[in-house]
Amino acid sequence: MAIVTMFRVPGDPDELLQRKQEVVDPVLQEHAPKNGGIEHITAKTEDGLVIINVSESEDGSNAIADQVRPRAEEAGLPAPVDHQVFELVDRVQFG
Repeated sequence: MAIVTMFRVPGDPDELLQRKQEVVDPVLQEHAPKNGGIEHITAKTEDGLVIINVSESEDGSNAIADQVRPRAEEAGLPAPVDHQVFELVDRVQFG
């Protein structure tokens, strides 16, 4: 069962995005494909980032998070808040 995870990372959005791209994205690129990662979306908000991940399974999503979390903490990124998990029931891609 594919899932969607959503969470926020509080702080300055530009600073957070830069650190995420430098530190977290390379780890994602390495570990997400082999653990069922399908898509990773980041959006700026007034007070941080919203991150949405689509994965083939919750176990795969957790395996990816286990690789990313320590690197994010080392980079000084704040802990995610408002973490939510949903079953993916429909997905339409355009283009």
